[in-house]
Amino acid sequence: AEREALAEDTHSFLETLLVELEGGDAVGMRLAQYEASQTTHDLQILVEAMREQRDPRLGEYLILLWRRRRQVMDAQYACEVLTSTGNELRAEAFLDELGEEARADPLLRVHLAWARFRQGRLDEAETELDALEASGADNANMRQLRLMLAVETGRWAELEPFVQLQLAARANRTASELIGAAQIARAIGSSVTFDLLRAAVANAPDD
Repeated sequence: AEREALAEDTHSFLETLLVELEGGDAVGMRLAQYEASQTTHDLQILVEAMREQRDPRLGEYLILLWRRRRQVMDAQYACEVLTSTGNELRAEAFLDELGEEARADPLLRVHLAWARFRQGRLDEAETELDALEASGADNANMRQLRLMLAVETGRWAELEPFVQLQLAARANRTASELIGAAQIARAIGSSVTFDLLRAAVANAPDD
C-alpha cells in the first residue's frame, strides 16, 4: 500500500510538472488535488506551488497549513505574505487567532506590535516593542516602529538618542537605514547628520 501511494505521488508530481512545462495552470491542478484529498501533504505541495507563482491566495493557505501543523514557521510566513501584499487586516485577524502564541515568537511579536500600531493602539504597540527589546531582539522593523512611535506620540526628544544610536551601530546598519537616520537627523538639526551620510556611503554596496 505504501509503494502504491508513493507511485501515485510520483505520477501526480510528474503530471503537474508536465502541465507547468506546457504553461498550464499548475496551481489549479494542485488546488484540485488538495480539495479532493484534504491531506496535509497535498496542502504543502499547493502552498509551494502558490509561492512559486506568487499566487494572491498564498497567505490564506499558509494559515490553513498552520492550523494543520501548528508550526511557527507557517505562521511567520503567513504574516509576512499577508502584510507584504497589502492584506494587513487579514494579518491582524490571524494574529488575534494566534493569541499568546504570537508573543512566544520574536518575529510574530514584531508583527503583533506593528498591528497594534496600525490599529492606533499605541500603548499596546509600545508594550510589545519594549518586551522584544528587553529580550535582546533587534531588527530593522523594530527600529522603524520605535521611530514611528516617537513621531506619532510627539516625543521629539527621543529622536536625537535614536540617530546617535544608529551612528554608533553603523557597522550593523544598511546604507538605506543610515540614510533614513540622516534624514531624521537633518530634520531635528542634529550634529551627526553628515556622519550618518558618510557611514551610509561607506556601507553602500559596490556598483
